[in-house]
Amino acid sequence: MIRADVNSSLGLLSRGEKEAVISVLRCYAVFNSEIGYSHGMSFLAAFLYLTYNDEAIVFDMLCTLMSSTEVSCIFKASSFHKIIYQMNKLVAIYLPRLHTHLCQEGINASYFASSWVSTAFASILQLAKKKAVPLLVNSVLDGFLLVA
Repeated sequence: MIRADVNSSLGLLSRGEKEAVISVLRCYAVFNSEIGYSHGMSFLAAFLYLTYNDEAIVFDMLCTLMSSTEVSCIFKASSFHKIIYQMNKLVAIYLPRLHTHLCQEGINASYFASSWVSTAFASILQLAKKKAVPLLVNSVLDGFLLVA
């Protein structure tokens, strides 16, 4: 499952980079059997690998990030639904006109935010050129590291 996810979702990576990400994710799934592996983790691991280019460091960073309740809850189904609910409420509070329009169209945050949340915003890597590290992803992960 990990190999299939990495190969299908991380097409910008070289074969060697994909193998490194797969290795890190397999190790993490064994290390933390409570969470195991979830699709979004591949984007997070890929981002870390493109940043640090060292499997041991990436594994350690992934463990550190996932030891935080705030980060690990992204990969748990029950918490994920709560996050999407909170996203809907935040849009309603801070962007009321947009929220009204989205409601009129029958759209809620899960339509556009699921991939952002489930990948800790690292899914933007799909849009970036190879080896590019978007500022948004850096900022989000910096916040997670401060909390963790």
